[in-house]
Amino acid sequence: MAYIEIFPAWQLQSGSEDEIKRNLTKMWDEFVTLGQNDSMKIVLEPHQKEKQPAGRLILNRILNDTAKPLKIAFIFEKSVVNSAWNYAHEMGRIHLEQVFGSRIRTSIYEHAEFTNNSEDIIEAAIEDGNRIIFTVPAQLASASIKAAVKHPEIKILNCSTNSKSQAIRTYYCRMYESKFLLGVIAGALSETNDIGYMADYPIYSTIANVNAFALGAQMVNPRVNVHLRWSSLKQQQQQDWPEDVHLIFDKDMINPKYPTRKYGLYRQLENGQIENIATSICHWGKVYELIIRGILEHTWKEEVEKNKNRALNYWWGISSGVLEIVCSQKLPDGTKILIDLLTEQIRRREFSPFQFTWTKQDGTVTNEARKRLEPEEIFKMNYLVSNIIGAIPQLDELKEEVREFVRLQGGLR
Repeated sequence: MAYIEIFPAWQLQSGSEDEIKRNLTKMWDEFVTLGQNDSMKIVLEPHQKEKQPAGRLILNRILNDTAKPLKIAFIFEKSVVNSAWNYAHEMGRIHLEQVFGSRIRTSIYEHAEFTNNSEDIIEAAIEDGNRIIFTVPAQLASASIKAAVKHPEIKILNCSTNSKSQAIRTYYCRMYESKFLLGVIAGALSETNDIGYMADYPIYSTIANVNAFALGAQMVNPRVNVHLRWSSLKQQQQQDWPEDVHLIFDKDMINPKYPTRKYGLYRQLENGQIENIATSICHWGKVYELIIRGILEHTWKEEVEKNKNRALNYWWGISSGVLEIVCSQKLPDGTKILIDLLTEQIRRREFSPFQFTWTKQDGTVTNEARKRLEPEEIFKMNYLVSNIIGAIPQLDELKEEVREFVRLQGGLR
């Protein structure tokens, strides 16, 4: 089954016995990884290289400056200007070039449709001499694994969570941390005890984000309710916000081609105007910088040696400097002070948004011991907390074009 997941059944019919044997040999480490109970490692902080003497640092810089530039490819499903998601990662690519200069050379490959030509585009990037490949859409995870199995000398990373393959690495931001802080702000500013939350896809990490937001709001306002809507539902199933909902959380990113004020946490004013309050920012450029710096400093190899036959998933947050929230200057001073204190506690890992007791929608009391949840317990949440009015949709309620993505990422009950 693991083989068919990477090399589909139709290829078994067209492939020769020798070809299948070669693929099985290349995949052997994958089988070993899947056979282990502890097959996945979630890396919460970037692996830091021990500080070297000043002379060694200067020598390394001279050697790196005289070496051929490291070629890095970014593969997008759509154009970088037609997608807010792609545009944010494109800004990350530009940041990478600004930081490393002539030591690297980046290129972009667009329109990699995961049901059509994604494998060919990854192969083209490899043929062009790229040694590191970032596949930005999570939908390209399977194609990324297949390419990594075929080309073990190429480092391929996919922007997603929950991969069980040791052939690639995944990376993502711990968005639930910033969503918790935005929930605190919303709970503190709510005048009606009703807040709106527009989510995108009902996958594991998104559900944790919704819960973190609701718990943050509840922490400062025990009477608050969060009305949940999903942008990925079929059009006819969309609903308007209740009359008392004036504070709304919407998408984090803005599509540069279709700018709007409806992003982050905002207030819908009576005159129809939008008042932006706060938003969360994942600094993808910093994420890419930390990954490339690790490769150049050889910590990538150290991680392989420490985690033999384990899938590595980078899941970095506020403590790594890759995630923050930006607040309006109109935010009340008391609320801003509270947010600063909570942010600093999260940064120091002295507090976690799920480090207290809460109740699920079904009435079950959870985490009575107030322990710090394990990462897998967080991003694999498939339930909602009690102050959320709404539900996790079924697969057939979603738009047809997003169903495959949800199947890949998990989260539906």
